[in-house]
Amino acid sequence: MKAMQILVVDDSLVIRRLVAEIIIDMGHIAVLAENGRQALDYVRQHEDVDLILMDVEMPEMNGFEATVAIRAFQQENWFPIIFLTAKADDNSYADCINAGGDAYLAKPINPVRLNLQIAAMERIYLMRKKLQAAQIELLKLNESLQYLSFFDQLTGLANRRNFDETLTREFKLALRQKEPLSLFMCDIDYFKLGGFNSEVQS
Repeated sequence: MKAMQILVVDDSLVIRRLVAEIIIDMGHIAVLAENGRQALDYVRQHEDVDLILMDVEMPEMNGFEATVAIRAFQQENWFPIIFLTAKADDNSYADCINAGGDAYLAKPINPVRLNLQIAAMERIYLMRKKLQAAQIELLKLNESLQYLSFFDQLTGLANRRNFDETLTREFKLALRQKEPLSLFMCDIDYFKLGGFNSEVQS
């Protein structure tokens, strides 16, 4: 499995190092930020973030503000965000989820629970990668079908459907621009004489 890139956001150097050590021991990559502003800037500049471990109470920009901004910026690229906070009441938990978080881990950090939480996120990570690969493959198949529907497979020339749609598009364009449209047709293979002839007739 490819290593996950995990962004650790906490204003405590001790906690950043502790969490980073657990991440590295699990075979993943730890990227560190000390506040929400740094986290937001990193996400804006990098597209390979797979998981964020986000502290709530931080200077400059707290975890809730950073998460809301990240979700707004990364609407098409979802990845899980786990909040790390000393507050364990129901309202704080609700605030974490409503801000865009996906899980909640109480401080002080329990290494065993953090390890298990990251392991759970690995399963989501693998599912996302499989889904992305399937989407890419589906896009390629759609492009192939699109080509086959507009071009002859043997000769690579545009087929009748391509001709009809091109003519319709050009006709509409000529109407909008109030310009003439000319169409030239010629028979080059003697189909109307009873089929294909291998010899050129004069």
